[in-house]
Amino acid sequence: MIICLLVALVPHLRMWIRSVQEKDIDPASDSERTLHVVFLYVGQGDSAIVKLGKWSALIDTGVYDSYSAVAAGLEQYGIEKLDAVFITHPHYDHAGCLQSILRDFPVGHVYFADIPEELMTTGEWYDRALDVIEKKEIPLSILHRGDTVQVGDTEAFFKTLWSGNGEDLNNCSMVLRLSYGKTHVLFTADAEWQVEKELLEAGDELASQILKVGHHGSYYSSSNRFVNTVCPDYAIISCGIDNEFEYPKDDVLERFKNVGAQILRTDLMGNIHFTILDNVILYETEETT
Repeated sequence: MIICLLVALVPHLRMWIRSVQEKDIDPASDSERTLHVVFLYVGQGDSAIVKLGKWSALIDTGVYDSYSAVAAGLEQYGIEKLDAVFITHPHYDHAGCLQSILRDFPVGHVYFADIPEELMTTGEWYDRALDVIEKKEIPLSILHRGDTVQVGDTEAFFKTLWSGNGEDLNNCSMVLRLSYGKTHVLFTADAEWQVEKELLEAGDELASQILKVGHHGSYYSSSNRFVNTVCPDYAIISCGIDNEFEYPKDDVLERFKNVGAQILRTDLMGNIHFTILDNVILYETEETT
């Protein structure tokens, strides 16, 4: 009975701990050391800003029509150039705006997933992005499993947990885990159960306070075992208002509720902005027009 009572109290205890932490420190008081992670509302797609000091990156770009939302987000945080752009996989809802971003913002490096040639996208939007990369001579790297990318000269870094080696583009998604001190943010793109199973069996360190929920909250991602292993405090779902796929699925929402995660959705809340300093995590939502 005692064990059951403790299990029932876990979600409430975690909420209380977060509440106490939020009173301890104000990340805005040390802007150079504050990590910003902003999940942008780009309709039925994915795009996130990562900023630490003068270093900044974009993870995915949303569709072509997302340009104004992404550009406004970058402007809001004073980002005039991007040190890195990560494209988790070449699906239009994750990379359709890439050519416009590369055209209008100086970019230090572009990182692609290790996509098998037979699965490579042949859309005009993708070809135009490659043309801009070549014309502007932007360094381009393919990230493989185990590769890391340092966040400037800070202690923060991305580790590539998965890239390629899937039967379709979703399961070739680049899975990135951002570490900053004892705080971790897991970006799973559109990776589905097959990839989650591989990561679990490989013994990768997956526990993360913040999780970008896989594939917009679809039924084919966020398996029960994966959710319980990551055990996030915050589960971010990036999806469009009244989207045709009816994402996120109720079963997925229930799994996150069962581990006490706070579910934050771009379709309901707009941009979701996290500030992280000395392992204290705060967030605010920003309505978009």
